[in-house]
Amino acid sequence: MKIQIDRESHLPLYIQLSNGLRELIRNNTYRENDVFPTENQLIEELGVSRTTVREAIKSLEKQGYIKENPRKRDICFKSKIAEVLPRLCSFSKLMKDNGFDIRSEFWKSIE
Repeated sequence: MKIQIDRESHLPLYIQLSNGLRELIRNNTYRENDVFPTENQLIEELGVSRTTVREAIKSLEKQGYIKENPRKRDICFKSKIAEVLPRLCSFSKLMKDNGFDIRSEFWKSIE
């Protein structure tokens, strides 16, 4: 795992950890339905407190990147944005897909 924790940074450690884990998800180091490392693994590897790890996990869960499972480790999910974006489309495409004839017409005003 390649997460940089800078103890001299103005950013709180949990945000640095959350950002690092999020990047690992975005880079497909952790894919959908992968199991995250345990709290103890993160604590040992990064030298941070349990509170820091828990806050980072909570932040990722709120953002929709992972789902916390009390019986098992945390599970990686796709970001919510990745699920929504494919459904976004232009108004004209939406109308065409629903059977409407879309065209642009220019009208000349009579003065």
